[in-house]
Amino acid sequence: MIRLLAVLLVTFVLPEGWLAPNDGTYTQLAADRAAGKTAHWSPFEFGLYRSTGTLLVPLTALYAIFGSGSSGRPDARRRGGRAGGSGGHEAVA
Repeated sequence: MIRLLAVLLVTFVLPEGWLAPNDGTYTQLAADRAAGKTAHWSPFEFGLYRSTGTLLVPLTALYAIFGSGSSGRPDARRRGGRAGGSGGHEAVA
């Protein structure tokens, strides 16, 4: 739990709050799941959530308790990433 909190702290201290270009994808998946907004997810997104559950399930729980705070962040899926057919890797805008 301490490691997870340390990672989250570092994540929000870095520029734009992301460790890697696709970090926003995982943040958005956790925020969507915590808010119950998964109706728009494709099979890819459900599979990605399932395959990265070790990271996303605890993050989802934290978002459900404390809120995601992602209202001011751009939606990573709309920045030319997965929806653009780049094989699951986001393009850097």
